[in-house]
Amino acid sequence: MDNGKFTHKRRHKGGILLTALLFVQLLSLMLLLVLENSRTTALFYTKTIETYEARIMSELFHAEFLQNELADQGSRLYNVGKLTYERQGQRLQIECHVKSRRFTFAFLLPEEEHEIDTDDQEE
Repeated sequence: MDNGKFTHKRRHKGGILLTALLFVQLLSLMLLLVLENSRTTALFYTKTIETYEARIMSELFHAEFLQNELADQGSRLYNVGKLTYERQGQRLQIECHVKSRRFTFAFLLPEEEHEIDTDDQEE
C-alpha cells in the first residue's frame, strides 16, 4: 500500500447480480418478519378485547344474578355478544359468545343463610 492506494493489479471480479439478489433476499426476509409481527400483534389485540368483553359481560350478569331472583337457566343478549347461563346447585355456569369465540366462566354462589327466629324463645 503506497500512500493509501492499492498497488496490486488484481481487481475483484464478483458479479453485481449475485450481490443484488442477496440484497433483495435480505430485504424480503426483513419485510416478511415485519409483516408477521404486525399480524401477530393485531390478532393478539383483537383476542384481548374479546376476552375482556366476555369477562365484563359475565361479571355484570353475575352481579345481577346475585341481586335479583332469576330463573335457573336462560340467556341474555348484550351489544357485544350473547350470554347463556345455568345454575347447577351452588355453581353458576356462564357461557359468553363474542363474535366467533366462546368463553365459559363458573362462579360459586353464596350459600343461603337461614334466619333463626329468636323472638319466641324469650318467654
